[in-house]
Amino acid sequence: MKETKIDTRTNLVEVRGEGYLYRFPLSIFPPMLQQLINEANKACNFPESYMGASMLFALSTAIGNTCTLRVKRNRVERCILYLHLIGEPGTLKSHPLRFAMQPIVERDIKNRKEYQKQYEKYLKELQEGGNPEKPVCRQRLIHDATPEAMMKIMSENPAGVCVLCDEISTFHSNI
Repeated sequence: MKETKIDTRTNLVEVRGEGYLYRFPLSIFPPMLQQLINEANKACNFPESYMGASMLFALSTAIGNTCTLRVKRNRVERCILYLHLIGEPGTLKSHPLRFAMQPIVERDIKNRKEYQKQYEKYLKELQEGGNPEKPVCRQRLIHDATPEAMMKIMSENPAGVCVLCDEISTFHSNI
């Protein structure tokens, strides 16, 4: 089994047994995101690889099923990305992901508040004998849910959702 180690000072990944060193390819990002990743590394010591992967994950979540890529004449792919940040305890895995996902978390909170208002209005109209359309809670993130609840959330959110967990075991038990 090959063992890997990230040097958080240089952001190089060492694969023991093969001696390769990899650096996260920041050049894949637009200059503004490259600068953000570099500044997060300097200010908070977030490893570039964790921050870059977290940014890709956040972008994938934001895009969801709204765009597709035709890779062949009869083959279309969606923006689906699975991310597991793996490292020793204390290597700042969770912080970059929280940072990258914060705008989506805030959007979900705003959508949840709007949904609660719509649902109260819906209940009031039902009590008054009306036949209102039941509102749907638009969300992008699922933190912890049963498979049945996840299926309901996914069916109500055709743009796609993201299962966001702090631990791999939680992710696999939810899926």
